[in-house]
Amino acid sequence: MKTACLFFFFCLAFFLAQARQPKYTKKHFVRELNTSEFKPTGPVKDGLIKTYFVTEVSIYDVDDNNTTHVRGNVRALLNIESEVKKGKRNGITRQYLIDSADHSKRFLIAEQTYVNDKLNGPWIWYNLRGRKVQSDNFVNDSLSGISRQFWIDGYTIMKENEYLDGTRKFIAREYHKNGKVARETTILDNEPNGEVKEYYESGVLKDKFNVKGDKRDGLRIYYYPDGKPWIEQIYKNDKAWTIVANYDSKGNKRDAGTLKDGNGTVIYYDDDTTVREVVTYKTGKKCKCKATTTTELQDFNT
Repeated sequence: MKTACLFFFFCLAFFLAQARQPKYTKKHFVRELNTSEFKPTGPVKDGLIKTYFVTEVSIYDVDDNNTTHVRGNVRALLNIESEVKKGKRNGITRQYLIDSADHSKRFLIAEQTYVNDKLNGPWIWYNLRGRKVQSDNFVNDSLSGISRQFWIDGYTIMKENEYLDGTRKFIAREYHKNGKVARETTILDNEPNGEVKEYYESGVLKDKFNVKGDKRDGLRIYYYPDGKPWIEQIYKNDKAWTIVANYDSKGNKRDAGTLKDGNGTVIYYDDDTTVREVVTYKTGKKCKCKATTTTELQDFNT
C-alpha cells in the first residue's frame, strides 16, 4: 500500500507549484472528530463500515477559471467507508472530506476496489469537483495493467503507464490534448530502456530511437509530418556517432555530412535546399570550434 501511494504522488508531480499561481478559492473542511456527530460503525461481518480520523490529506482541485489543476495538503477529518463481506473488505472503499460549513456536503477524493482485503481493480483519485485525476489498476495489491492521468476535463488522457512486469517494466505514454499519443517510452527498473517513439499531433510518427539507461544508443530516425524519413543517425552511449542519411521531402538523399565513429560533421536543413546549420563533432560531442560556413562545406565536399 505504501509503495502504491508513493508511486501516485510521484506520478502527479505535474500538479506542483507553477511559475504563475492561478486564482483559487480555498476550500474548508471539518478538522476535528466529533464522535457524537460522526459515529463510526463496525466491525461488522457483512455490510458497510464507516471510520473517521484526523490526518494530513493531499487534495486535488481546479482553479476558479476551470483551466488549471491545483494541489495542496490539508489537515482534515477523513471519512472512509468500506464494503465488507465475510469480515473482509470486498467491494468499493471510498474516502471523503466533509465541508466545514455544511456537514451534509462531502467530497469524494478516492475509491478503491478490494477482494478479500487486497486491492484488485481500479484505484481512482478525484479532484474536489468530482473529476478523475488518476486511475490505477491493481492485482493482489500490485500495480498491473494500465494507469492513467487525466487532463482538466477528467476523461481526456494526459499520461498513462502500461505495466508489463509489475512496476519493473512498463510503457509510459504522454498524450496530445487532441487525445492522440505524443510519446511512448519503455521503462525498465525506473529508467528509460528500449524504444522511444514521438508523434506529431496528427498521430504520424515523428521520431524513433533506442535508449539504454536513459541514454540514446543505436539508430535514430526522424520523420517528416507526412511520415517519410528525414534523418537517420546512429548514437553510441548518448553520443552522436555516425550520420547515415538525410532526405529531402520527396525522399531523395542529400548531403548529410561526414560524421563517422564520433568525428565529422552533420548538416541540418531548414527545407529541401537551405542549410540551417553544420555541426562538427569530436568523439561524439559538439565541437566548440569555429562554425563551418556553407562555402567551407562546399569546398570540403569537392
